[in-house]
Amino acid sequence: MGEAFESLFKQKVISEKLSEKMKRAVGFRNLAVHEYEKLDWAKVLEFVTNDVSDLKDFGKVISKFKGL
Repeated sequence: MGEAFESLFKQKVISEKLSEKMKRAVGFRNLAVHEYEKLDWAKVLEFVTNDVSDLKDFGKVISKFKGL
């Protein structure tokens, strides 16, 4: 799924910075879903406290996107 964000960056839909942030979010999601017994709850708290804005930023960019 991280490749999708790389593709969006290459097509100039999202910035490189946002692409990297979203790829990290995918990594977090994969860990939460597939390896939840290994979760570091301090990192979960950090993510939901600090990084949720990245998801909002992605939503804003995509909602304005009209196509290639």
